[in-house]
Amino acid sequence: MTQATDAITWHARSGAEAARALESDAERGLTAHEAERRLERWGPNELPEAAGRRWLSALIEQFTQFLVVVLVAAAAVSLALGEYLDAGAILAIIVLNGLLGFFQEYRAERALQALRSMAAPTATVLRDGTPQRVRADAVVPGDVVQLADGDIVPADARLLESAGLRVNEAALTGESVPVDKSVDALAAETDLAERRCMGYQGTLVVHGRGKGVVVATGAQTEMGKIAASVGKQPIARTPLQHRLAGMGRWLVYGTAGLCGVVFAVGVVRGLDATDMFLTAASLAVAAIPEGLPAATTIVLALGLQRMARQHTIIRRLSAVETLGSVTVICVDKTGTLTQNRMEARELWLASGAIDARERQDGPPQGALRAALLTAALCNDAELSGATGLGDPTEVALLELAERLGVGPVEARRAAPRELEAPFSAERARMTVVCRGDGERTAYTKGAPEVLVPLATALLDGGRAAPLDEAGRERVLEAAAEMARRGMRVLALAQRRLDGETSAEEIERELVLTGLVGLADPLRSEAAQAIQAALEAGIRPVMITGDHPVTACAIADALGLPTRRVVVGRDIEELPDEELEREVAEASVFARVSSEHKLRIVEAYRRLGEIVAMTGDGVNDAPALRSAHIGVAMGQGGTDVAREASDMVLTDNNFSSIVAAVEEGRTVYDNIRKFVHYLLTCNVAEVAVVFLVLVAVGETALLPIQILFVNLLTDGLPALALGTEPPEAGIMRRRPRPPSAGILTAQSLVPLLGIGTMVVAPTIGAYAWGHASAGDELARDLAFATLVGTQLAASFAFRSPTRSILALVYNLWLVGAVIASALSLLAVFYVPFLQPVFDTEPLSAWHWLGIAGLSMTPLVVVEAIKLSGLAQRLEPGELSPRVGERHSAGTGPSSSRPGHG
Repeated sequence: MTQATDAITWHARSGAEAARALESDAERGLTAHEAERRLERWGPNELPEAAGRRWLSALIEQFTQFLVVVLVAAAAVSLALGEYLDAGAILAIIVLNGLLGFFQEYRAERALQALRSMAAPTATVLRDGTPQRVRADAVVPGDVVQLADGDIVPADARLLESAGLRVNEAALTGESVPVDKSVDALAAETDLAERRCMGYQGTLVVHGRGKGVVVATGAQTEMGKIAASVGKQPIARTPLQHRLAGMGRWLVYGTAGLCGVVFAVGVVRGLDATDMFLTAASLAVAAIPEGLPAATTIVLALGLQRMARQHTIIRRLSAVETLGSVTVICVDKTGTLTQNRMEARELWLASGAIDARERQDGPPQGALRAALLTAALCNDAELSGATGLGDPTEVALLELAERLGVGPVEARRAAPRELEAPFSAERARMTVVCRGDGERTAYTKGAPEVLVPLATALLDGGRAAPLDEAGRERVLEAAAEMARRGMRVLALAQRRLDGETSAEEIERELVLTGLVGLADPLRSEAAQAIQAALEAGIRPVMITGDHPVTACAIADALGLPTRRVVVGRDIEELPDEELEREVAEASVFARVSSEHKLRIVEAYRRLGEIVAMTGDGVNDAPALRSAHIGVAMGQGGTDVAREASDMVLTDNNFSSIVAAVEEGRTVYDNIRKFVHYLLTCNVAEVAVVFLVLVAVGETALLPIQILFVNLLTDGLPALALGTEPPEAGIMRRRPRPPSAGILTAQSLVPLLGIGTMVVAPTIGAYAWGHASAGDELARDLAFATLVGTQLAASFAFRSPTRSILALVYNLWLVGAVIASALSLLAVFYVPFLQPVFDTEPLSAWHWLGIAGLSMTPLVVVEAIKLSGLAQRLEPGELSPRVGERHSAGTGPSSSRPGHG
C-alpha cells in the first residue's frame, strides 16, 4: 500500500480497484488499529508550512530594539569611564528585561498555537464500519471518508459514491464554477481540473453527498505539493494592537523630547554631562512601555483560552474587541436556543392523529407503514450510538420509524436507493427513488406548504383518495394546529413510478401519507441567557425556518417579544428602507433561509448596530463574513461556516455567546486597566526626575534605580492586572462603542489623578531625606517610595468605580506585589546588591514613613470610590433597563400579511 504519487493515476482506476490497492474496505473502511498504524507510518494529514520563527532569533530581537541599543550605548559609556559597577548593573537590567520580553512573546505564541489547534477542522470517516467524526489531521490513506454539503474535502480521495455531488475546486484550479462529480474512471492523461472522479484536499462540497477512499494525505496531496513552497503567514495584528503600537510611537517621540529637556536642564544646572546622559537614557527606557504589545497579546490569548473552556473558540484575535461592542445577536433557533435533539411527538394520518412517542400494537399497516417507510428511506442519517449521526430531524425520523415498527436498516436493505434529489433551502424538500419488490418508488418529505400543493391524493388506510382544494386546506390546517403547539411539521409523501420517469416528473402527482410533528426542547439555560443579553443592552434576535406560529410559541417561552415577526418572503420582497424599519422592531424571523440572513445582517449594519450572526451551513458563509462577529457551530456545522466565522461554539449554545461577550468585555477592561497603570507609573517616573531636577538641581534617582523601578512595575503587577476577574455589573453596561479607544478623555482622570498621588509622595520622601541627611538618603527614600506608591496604585486600578473591599481577590496581583516588594527589600539589605544600587539599610522609622506615603494613591482613590464620586466620573456605564433600548414588539402589530 502506498500513498498517491505522480506515477499512480488513481482517476484511471475504478473505485473498487483503488480501495483494493489501498488495502481498504469500501463498505467498512479501516479498523481503528489499522488507522492508528497508518498514522504512525505516514504522519498527520497536515499541509507543509515554513517553520515559525526560531526561539533564538526571537530572543535576539529583544536586544536589537532601538531603546535597548541606546541603553547598551549608555553601559558602554560607563564602561569607558571606568564605572564598571554601573555598566554591569545596566547590562544586567537589559538582560532581565530582554528575558521577560522573550518569555511574554513565547507564552503568547504558545497560547495562540493552542487556540489554532482547538479550531482544527474535522472529517467523517468509516472506522470498523461505523461513521466517526475525527480531526482532519488524523485521516490516513485508505480511510473511507463521507462527504456532505458544506464539508471541506479532508484529503485527496478516489470517489466511490456520488449523489448530486458538486465540488468547488477554485482553491486548487482557480475555476469558480462547481464541478459535478461522478464515480466513472477516466483516461490516465486527464487534466487535474477534469478529474471528476476525484476529490481533492481543501476543496469545498457545495451540493449533494458522496463517499471516497483516501489516496493521499498531507504533503502528498495536490494541495500539499503547492503548499510546500508557501511560507507560513504571520498572525495579523488586531485593531487594538495597531492603536497601541501607534500610541507607543507617539510616546517614543514625546519621551525622547522630554528626556532631551532633562539632559539639557541637568547640564545647565551644572551636573556632569555623562551622568545626565545615563539618566536621560534610563528615563527614556523607563518611560516607554516597550513590553505593551507582548503583554496585550498575552492578555488577549489568556482571555481566549478562558473562552475556550466555556465552549467558545475565538478564531481571530480581533473578535475579542468587537465582542464588547455587540448590540444585536442574530441566533439560529435550532441547536443554539434548543437542545438540537429532535423528537417526533405526533403523527397525523387521514384516519386521525397518533402519539408518535408510544409504540403501537402489531406491525404498522396502510398509511402508517407508508409514512414510516418515507421517514426511513428519504433520510441520510444513521442510527449510531445514543444520539445518531446526521441531521437531528432525520435522526428523529429514523427513531420514529424504528419505534413504530419499521426498522431503517431492514427497509434500506429491502429497497436500496437508486436516485436522490437532495434537500435545499430553495426546494424545501428532499426526494429519493428506491427499488424494492421489483418496483421503483419515490419517497418525499418537506415543508407542508410546499409538498401539499404537489399532492393529488391522500392515503387513507390502504387507499389513495383524491385530494381536492378542500382536502388540501384540511391538511394545512392540521399542520398549522401542530405548529401552534410549538412543533415543526414535515409532510411525508410517495409516488409509484412506472417505467423511466424524468427527474422533473418525480415530484408531481404525489400521494400524501401523513404529517409528522417534531419538537426540539429548549435548553434549560436559554431563557436566562436571553434575559442576561437584554440586561447587557444587547438585542437577541431569533432566526428560524419554522412556521411563524411555531416561532412565536418558542419565542414566548424564551421571553422574546413576538408582536412583530418578519417572515422570509418579506425579506425577499421589501426594499432596503422598509426592511430596515421592520428589523428595527422585530425580534423573531420565521421561514428564513440562509440567503435571507445576509439581508438581515446588512439591514442591521445600515442601522448602526454591531451584529453577531450564527450559522452552520454553506449558504450561511456570506452572512457570517458580513456580520461583525460570525459565529459558527462546532457540532454539526459545516467546515465552510467555521472557516468564514470569527468564533466557533463547541456546544452550539446561545448562553456560550453571552458568556463570550462577558469575557470579551472583561479582556478589554483588563487591557485598559494595565495600559492606564503602565502609563501612569512611567509618566510619574519622568515627572519625579524632572521636577526635582528643576527645583533643586539634583537627580532624584540614579539611572540603575530608574531601570529597576521600570522592571518591577512593567513586569508582574501589570500582567497581573490583565488577569482580573470580571467586575460585578459588567453585563449591565451599555455595549462599548467600537470607535472608543483605550485612551479617552476619561483616561485623564486616573492618569493625572493617580499619577499626582504617585509623584507627590515620592517628592515628599525626597524632601524628607534631603532635609534629614542629604542627597543619598533622599534618593533612597524617593526610590523606595516610588516603588511603594506604584505597587499600591496597582490595586487602585483594579476597578474605576468599585472599592477593593467589594472585589474578588486577585491572587496573581497579590503575589506580584509581594514579589516586587521583596525585590525592593533585597536591594537595600542584600550586601552585594547595595553597591550596585547605591543603597543603605533604612531604619524602621524610615520604612514606616515610606509605607504611609506609599499608601496615598490607594487610600485617596478608595475614599473617592466609597464617596460615590467615582461613579459620577465614569458616566454611561450602566445599561438601560431591560426593554428600554430594545423595545421590540412594544409597538403596534405589523399589518403586513404573514406576520404573527
